[in-house]
Amino acid sequence: MQSDCDDIRVTDSDGTTLLYHWIEQGSAACNTSTTKIWAKTPSISTSGTTVYIYYGNSSASNTEDGSNVFLLWDDFSGSSLNTSKWTDIERGTSGSVTITGGEALLAPTFTTTSASAIQTVGTYTNGIAMVVRRKYAGGNSYQHMSFGAGAVSDSDSCGTCWWEITLLSGYKMLYNANGNSANGIYRIPSSSGRTSLSSGASTLFSTSYSVHQMYYDSNGTFKWIADGTTYYLSTDTTFLSTNKTFLIAQGQHTSSSAGPAYLDWAFVRKVTSTEPSAASASSEEQVSSGASSSSSSSSSPADPNSRPGWSKTIMVGPNRIGSATFIGNSNILLFVSNDASKDDLHVSFNKPSLQELSLQGVSFPWSQGLNVASDIYEVSAVSAFNGFPILTTDKPFIIQMSYDPIKVLDLSTNSLKIAYFDSSKNKWQLVNNPYTVDTLKHTIATTSTHFGFYAVVYPSSAWGFPTSDLSDDTEPSAVIETPNDVVDESASDIETKTPESSTTEKPRKDSCFLNVCWYFR
Repeated sequence: MQSDCDDIRVTDSDGTTLLYHWIEQGSAACNTSTTKIWAKTPSISTSGTTVYIYYGNSSASNTEDGSNVFLLWDDFSGSSLNTSKWTDIERGTSGSVTITGGEALLAPTFTTTSASAIQTVGTYTNGIAMVVRRKYAGGNSYQHMSFGAGAVSDSDSCGTCWWEITLLSGYKMLYNANGNSANGIYRIPSSSGRTSLSSGASTLFSTSYSVHQMYYDSNGTFKWIADGTTYYLSTDTTFLSTNKTFLIAQGQHTSSSAGPAYLDWAFVRKVTSTEPSAASASSEEQVSSGASSSSSSSSSPADPNSRPGWSKTIMVGPNRIGSATFIGNSNILLFVSNDASKDDLHVSFNKPSLQELSLQGVSFPWSQGLNVASDIYEVSAVSAFNGFPILTTDKPFIIQMSYDPIKVLDLSTNSLKIAYFDSSKNKWQLVNNPYTVDTLKHTIATTSTHFGFYAVVYPSSAWGFPTSDLSDDTEPSAVIETPNDVVDESASDIETKTPESSTTEKPRKDSCFLNVCWYFR
């Protein structure tokens, strides 16, 4: 396993369908007995559900996607608060919420009556938990979280006691200071004030990060869980069915220097009265070169690339956060920039059968003199707005494919190319960009702007066949490095050759597949 867990992949019980996952890292580093991997499954039956965890691919890149695992997720990357998820709340003497270095800083003004907070844009009712990793710098007082349907107010019945900032008509996790007997969980009415549900002295915060959950299930059970331990517990259904938002806050008082608070990440997840638990993996198996999987079942999962029909879809475009999106499995990887298109696109790839290729009118590469050294994959895109097919991107994406070393045993890797099927010309064409070939991992990578069918090929010229009928088809400039031992040969369109008629006496080689050539007379 990679030290940063970038090679982790999680699949459903079929061993094929990839599940969105996110690795909770912090005090528990990756690849330890306490590493937490969150995954979103379609459902979990009362008898349990098996999932598979794959790892051990040293060339795999990170595919974590917390936004698709949780109802709300934010790792506070970037340089400003994501206003599609949060509202900046400032009360009293002006403070600030800033995003820097992957952290959110809630900084009310020292020794004033003030508060800085972030409030969720989305609303939730019950069966929910807000989970946040936070710490303080300076003072440990007034580190609160609340969950309510009402306006921002205070819980000290004065209306402007902002060190006790809260949401009305809901619940609050109140923390006055380390060791303070008022610390605990409270019901907050529709006007200022509070009623204790469970309280008592505790020391839950420090200058080191800790993980806090505000848990409220469908039965009205309310918990304050810190680093996996429940410190406060009660049941209250007063606001069970109302639509509520979460508020993560740092208060400030004139007589103290509380905070500021640092947030590493935060997410909202679904909960049930009986939370599912993970059983220990019952098996660990080698499934492909260097890769392993573990699961709660002794059956071996199917290789996603062993049969047609395996598919995966992502969305890229200006409404996606981050610079690039990864999509892939062990045999094909795509790195698609989120600014590759001016509009949002749904990009997908799948592994069609040869029959499906034929039904779609796609000629086989070997009918054009191309020997194939990989599976054939379809990389396609449609507009997220109207569903219309998109044939090219504004900026190149990176495509990396595995090749079968046995098929090219006697060839120089300089002969390997990646070809795509150009539907507008009804022919296979070679990508004319620099290539990166890894002879140890048996992969070849380049850049392209075309969506279509892709395969790793070696042209007939590698066997001495004439290539005078090939014409150039140049792609945009490549954005990957080319090793010194890889030659950027001229790439070409490849015309489909029509076999000579049966009256032709002189035999010649017309087609090759898997190093086998046949003659037409």
